Amino acid sequence: MSEPENFIARWSRRKREVANDPAAKKAADSTEVPASEPPAASDPASPQSPPDPSTPPFDAASLPPIDTITANTDIRGFLAPGVPPELTRAALRRAWAADPKIRDFVGLADYDWDFNAPGAMTG
Repeated sequence: MSEPENFIARWSRRKREVANDPAAKKAADSTEVPASEPPAASDPASPQSPPDPSTPPFDAASLPPIDTITANTDIRGFLAPGVPPELTRAALRRAWAADPKIRDFVGLADYDWDFNAPGAMTG
């Protein structure tokens, strides 16, 4: 038995074969995975997709005015299918700005705790 061929040598040899032989090149092209559709085109909520006939039409009168949204307001109506994305974003922006738990969140910092203070860390 002969020794196993080096991976790089085998790869190089096969690349040369494909470059020199049009039949091998066609076979190599047919085994490639075809490019799939972009996710935005297959997403039913994307603006490019046609509206779904089973969803009820959007009624702006059923939603509260954006200026009246507070931290306790139910904004699920703004997240329903058929609502324009601009209106959904405006409602979310207003709800996030009205809720002090979200609005005043500073964020996590690796070195934010004082390890020398006795009660600085929980747990």
